[in-house]
Amino acid sequence: MEHAQFESQVAELLPGAAFEPIAAKYLDKDAGTNMSIHSYNRIMMDVDFWRSIPSEHVLLFQTDCIMYRMFDKAFLQCDYVGANWYNPADVDILAGGINGGCSYRKKQVMLDCLHYVSWELIARVRANQIKQHGLPAVSAEVSKRNEDVFYTHACEILQMVLPPPEVRVLFAVEADFHEQTCFYHGWNKDYQRNPQMIAKMLETTLRSAGIAPATPTA
Repeated sequence: MEHAQFESQVAELLPGAAFEPIAAKYLDKDAGTNMSIHSYNRIMMDVDFWRSIPSEHVLLFQTDCIMYRMFDKAFLQCDYVGANWYNPADVDILAGGINGGCSYRKKQVMLDCLHYVSWELIARVRANQIKQHGLPAVSAEVSKRNEDVFYTHACEILQMVLPPPEVRVLFAVEADFHEQTCFYHGWNKDYQRNPQMIAKMLETTLRSAGIAPATPTA
């Protein structure tokens, strides 16, 4: 689908939607108009980008996300929430991992993270935590400098409001399963290897909306 066609469809569904072009400075020169993981991380960790957003409340919704239902407004009390991820080389030792691909964030919190926290500070804090908790197998340096790795650690360092892992699954799932979740991130990444789990999440959504799921026929 061409961008203009996609924009037209979104505008029809959401008349109040505004569209902003991505500045060329964020894109890789050899990637054309496509966005690489590097250019995506540049955008998400750019102060000017966050300052340009005309709202304090930000819902990040990538194209590999499925929304089942509206999330509870109680999540608006959080500063950053998304699906759990579990790569031991990158999770925050105290907060775990919060995926950014489908996430709710507060604009000012992201700006505070960028102002007060650096990758170097994250490495120093991790080193102290590793020593304190006796985790010799864990490296102070994270393996991937992705934006969600940064913001998970930065929010924990600044003691921002992060819901615990068992609550995050009510907002979004990736490798976890919860039939009452609101979002499924990574539908094309094979995180959920059991198709029955995906079907169960969809069935629960339909029933909560008063729609009877279709019965398979022989």
